[in-house]
Amino acid sequence: MDSRRTVLRRTPCPRRYPQVKEGGLDQLLDNLSAKLRENLNAETVYVVLFEPITNRYVGKKAKGNKERSLTEFNFSHSDNLIRWLTVNRCPLDVTKQSAVVRFFSTYEQELLTRVGVALIVPLIVVNRLTGALFLTAKADGTSYESHEENVLSLLANHTALAIEHALMYQFQESRLKKMFHADQLATVGELAAGAAHEI
Repeated sequence: MDSRRTVLRRTPCPRRYPQVKEGGLDQLLDNLSAKLRENLNAETVYVVLFEPITNRYVGKKAKGNKERSLTEFNFSHSDNLIRWLTVNRCPLDVTKQSAVVRFFSTYEQELLTRVGVALIVPLIVVNRLTGALFLTAKADGTSYESHEENVLSLLANHTALAIEHALMYQFQESRLKKMFHADQLATVGELAAGAAHEI
């Protein structure tokens, strides 16, 4: 009987972590909107995000048949649609909750009708509305079911966090580039001062 053991060695599988690159947020939003459109059969998906500089919620990405309408998505904190999403923090089925839609301003109602929005899902991070997903009607004409809305809500929470991280990464990367550039300028200035002193 052979007492030698056979030792199986595992070769480590290389892990592939997503890397945020320049334009990482754009790529994230592009993938998100494309996958939502594909899996939910929505004609168009709009991603609206909060911009701290302008203090407004603006359209950032659109995938589908009516992409040109993206620029029309522009809301302030005081708009009724944004206030409703902030307070209720749940998906709004525009086709089924007409009483809520009547609460919105005329501009908001006309926008939702003109673009054909059927479902709005808030993006919330740390009890703060950071944006929303606007989905138009399904290509086959059916309405969104409650289980789809539940999955979208869960996905929206994770998506909002991923978007927040991508934004922070871009901000930090920009800040580091500026610091590096300032450090290079300071070094060149010191060299020039040293050379001038020697002359």
